[in-house]
Amino acid sequence: MVLFKNCQKCPVASLIERNSVYEIKISEELDESIWFKISGFNKNKEHFFSPQFISAMKSNSSVKLFFVEMLEKKRTMGVAIIGVTNFYGQPLERFLPQRGPLIEIVGRYLKLLNRNLEFKLLVLGNPLSSGETGLVLADDCNKTKAIRSIIKAAGIIENKSDNIQGWVLKDFLEDSDFSRILADECSLTRCITDPDMVLRVEPHWQDFNDYLENLQSKYRVKARRAYSKSNNLRMESLSSEDLKKYSSEMESLYNQVLNHCDYYMGRLNGEMFEKLKSGLGSSFIADGYFLGDKLVGFKTAHLASGNMKALWVGFDYDFNQEHGIYSRILYDYVKLGIELKAQTIDFGRTATEMKSCLGARPKQMVCFIKQSKFFMNLMMKFLASKIIFPVQIIRDPFKKELFTREMAG
Repeated sequence: MVLFKNCQKCPVASLIERNSVYEIKISEELDESIWFKISGFNKNKEHFFSPQFISAMKSNSSVKLFFVEMLEKKRTMGVAIIGVTNFYGQPLERFLPQRGPLIEIVGRYLKLLNRNLEFKLLVLGNPLSSGETGLVLADDCNKTKAIRSIIKAAGIIENKSDNIQGWVLKDFLEDSDFSRILADECSLTRCITDPDMVLRVEPHWQDFNDYLENLQSKYRVKARRAYSKSNNLRMESLSSEDLKKYSSEMESLYNQVLNHCDYYMGRLNGEMFEKLKSGLGSSFIADGYFLGDKLVGFKTAHLASGNMKALWVGFDYDFNQEHGIYSRILYDYVKLGIELKAQTIDFGRTATEMKSCLGARPKQMVCFIKQSKFFMNLMMKFLASKIIFPVQIIRDPFKKELFTREMAG
């Protein structure tokens, strides 16, 4: 059902000339004909742009999804996903080590200091996962025109929604065309995020032992210690029936991880895992980690076009220190990627140093934000320029000959 078609422009969109945007249709569903049209656009986007994945996402009440179809002379040029959800975060002062009076005034006015953050946001992309998941475009689609069309659509959705306090357009590679267009042409506030950590799976890794042999001695010892420490954990593959059975426990374990994050958008519900398994079949992998009969951790992943995406994990912090659940999960992701003959393993962001110890390399991502009110948006731009994020430590775990070959590739 089409909700809006070329509705009135928002303040940002009013600055855009009519012939510089595509015709847009905004709806809450994408019918089968649209999925068929964009099936050829999905290069490296199959993790999120599929009817099965979107159907599971729509079952999550914490995110309301809209679909923006861009057309030129009735031909579909691209589709973007825009979600409306809540943002939660820690007080911002930890990232503002040098706060003068002006920063204090601006930060307090924007309600970003000395309080936990909670805002209702409009988000381009999947609020529940990292990566470039917000849009798919035809090969001959004009990227500048597409971005302007999405900006226009976002303004329309904001005007039709209640209490939207800002926008987030995420996640884009730092040096991508999209980042340049958003920074140069749309005057949004550019923010550096944690990098996506990606491990390239070497063709000669036939099993996990081959991977271990390419690690420097201390990192090989570290990996073996992780398995020794987690020896009492039992890993089991979870079927659709298992995911239904353990849905509440998985949701609780996932929430424990969220509650230790500096910030996040939306929350998963446990029912989503079973829907993903039912819809995606063997390409969606879910494993549980048990101590006796108690589920104390889980991991999920999706394999598409030879690339494995590590999705959501959860674990019990009361047992993690003694049994090393999270470390075991990370090494099991490597083992799984090798077994599935994936070309890459995308670990997502967070725990950057820990993931680099596995051999994952950073892909720096950026997002773009906008406050809904013009004056507040100017203040946000000023405040964002003063934020200093911790320096990310990147380890080089591979033996020199492999690391040199990796950098050359």
